[in-house]
Amino acid sequence: MSIVAKPWVDEAVAAGPVSQAATPTDHCPLCEFEGRSQKLSTRHPAWLRRCAGCGLVYTFPQPDADELAAIYDANYFQTFGYGSSPDEYRRLKRAGFQRLLDVAERFVAPGRLLDVGSGLGDLLFVARSRGWDVTGLELIPFAVERADEIVPGATVCGTLDDLSEPDESFDLITCTDVLEHVRRPDRNLLRMRRLLRKGGCVLITTVNVDSWPARMLGPRWPHFHRDHLWYFHRETLNRFVEMAGFEVLHWGVPRKVFSLSYVLSIFAAYGPGTVSQRLAGSSLRCLPRSILHAHWSPLPEGQLLVARQREESS
Repeated sequence: MSIVAKPWVDEAVAAGPVSQAATPTDHCPLCEFEGRSQKLSTRHPAWLRRCAGCGLVYTFPQPDADELAAIYDANYFQTFGYGSSPDEYRRLKRAGFQRLLDVAERFVAPGRLLDVGSGLGDLLFVARSRGWDVTGLELIPFAVERADEIVPGATVCGTLDDLSEPDESFDLITCTDVLEHVRRPDRNLLRMRRLLRKGGCVLITTVNVDSWPARMLGPRWPHFHRDHLWYFHRETLNRFVEMAGFEVLHWGVPRKVFSLSYVLSIFAAYGPGTVSQRLAGSSLRCLPRSILHAHWSPLPEGQLLVARQREESS
């Protein structure tokens, strides 16, 4: 039997990655529980809530448009390593995206691909090299400009609402580290399902609030910040995806790719204090390239999900 997502706020709220309307009421979009939500704990920020009905963790109230605009400015990607070492940032991103597409291509052959929240365009670059016909969708103009440098003309600046493609246009939709940022994950997933051709798949990576690092670090978990509006665990993510008309084919834990050069470059530029910045800078100058640029993956964290649209929901 098909599971159909139910509206939980006014239909005028946009379905894009960062729509302009904040959540108007403390009402869970997953289970429609209207009772009081619970604060995550007295140690966590007061704006972190847990639904007393299904356990979904979310931000309430959501940041308004001005607060999000201040976060998603031209400097948004700088502290992630692009500002201090753009070439290394792209190299590592591409290595990670190769791994993700290895997983996706177990279930769908190269065809048309839409990357929702395509950032600086590195997934588009990798996918095109593997035979995909690529389109990106990105909200931040700075990122669109950088993406156009490596995959010219492939990226639309805007949200899913701004995409003019007709339904059933894509074979694969990727949404990597984006679903936690959107105002309405349920509506974004419904729109993605409509954009997929019969048998098409969606690949999602996102945070996992039930991971052992999240439990161990508590309020110091680095993924607790204002532009993350939703904090999924496996059950809540699966339920969102199934409500939108998908069948989950694969669930796993992604392993992002890092290098010592990448980490040290961030510390050299943005480290907490002059001493740490100088030590990082000295290490970058003194260590051999074979050590600095070797790939490594930390302990896995987060979620990687691949799902296919169910026939009865098409």
